[in-house]
Amino acid sequence: MTDWMLAILIVLLMLGEFVFGFFVIRRVDRFLRKNAEQTKTPSIPDTGVLSGHADEGEILQALRQYKDHRDTIRVMIYDVKSGEVLWDNGGRGSHAADERQ
Repeated sequence: MTDWMLAILIVLLMLGEFVFGFFVIRRVDRFLRKNAEQTKTPSIPDTGVLSGHADEGEILQALRQYKDHRDTIRVMIYDVKSGEVLWDNGGRGSHAADERQ
């Protein structure tokens, strides 16, 4: 083989590698995009504060939302005026505060 034939062969091989790489990366991107869509979960903040004006429905909805997305939740009822914690389950379960008192 002559030098120019070898050069053309090398160029064609490199072009083939680029085309192959393009299709492989495109499939990887498609897989990652699909995987990201399937693993999307709603973002739940670590803490939540409900004002004194929250009704029972709002409180129960917030508790259920946290419980569905967290293994352990800690519920504290705090009186802002007196600065006293009225109820605290200690993050150990729904009846932990009753056991402590």
